[in-house]
Amino acid sequence: MKIIRLLSAMAVFGLLAFTAKAEIYIYNPLNIALVGQVQQDTVQGAPKSGVLSEVSARTTNLTINTKSLLTLIATDQGFTLPPKAKLWLDGDMFYLLKQDNTIFTIVDSNLLSITYVSDVLNSKQIVTTKTYLETITGTSVAILAYNGSSISFTLNCYGKEIFYNASNFTNAVLSRSYSGWGFGSGTCDGQNMVIKGSLKGKDTTRYAVGGGVGTFPPGGPLAFPPDDSGTFPGTQVFQSTGSND
Repeated sequence: MKIIRLLSAMAVFGLLAFTAKAEIYIYNPLNIALVGQVQQDTVQGAPKSGVLSEVSARTTNLTINTKSLLTLIATDQGFTLPPKAKLWLDGDMFYLLKQDNTIFTIVDSNLLSITYVSDVLNSKQIVTTKTYLETITGTSVAILAYNGSSISFTLNCYGKEIFYNASNFTNAVLSRSYSGWGFGSGTCDGQNMVIKGSLKGKDTTRYAVGGGVGTFPPGGPLAFPPDDSGTFPGTQVFQSTGSND
């Protein structure tokens, strides 16, 4: 996702500058809904009347959602999940959060990773003497990979990213969402698996800035959820509604 920073506001005109990265990154609580079709062993059936032999192969369906993926991560990394744990994607790094949005642990990138392949963007910035508005919409392709002891898969995901930030140089609202779908392949307990499903995330933040200077909280455009006090340093008000549904 483009990283945009409001650097300064000068007197009445509120002179602002921004810098942009070339790629879209996802900064959201990640909600996963995947279904894997798993190959089962070949079954030798009992002969029926008129049939000399019967050999068949079966498949079963496996559902992977955010909760079950967190359970897999905890098993593979060897820890006990905290109550109401959340999965947060911050660019190219996954975090496991506690209920109050504080960091419980960083997910091992060798276990769960995301690779951004390509994106195209539409963006607009409007600055007046009283307001600042920035919008970005993007279409992207990313690869999500999980490499666990019992389950592994690679999901090729096509997604839409929406970023919105509006400020009157005192109060501001920032929202962003991601919605993608994909397909891929993997294994489950050594058996072949094909997989498909969706990745979604949505986060809305309201914050206030002091001195009339329209700056984002530290870390770019809210690259991470708040600490246990619910605030970022230098900001007066913070409220985030992001969650794993």
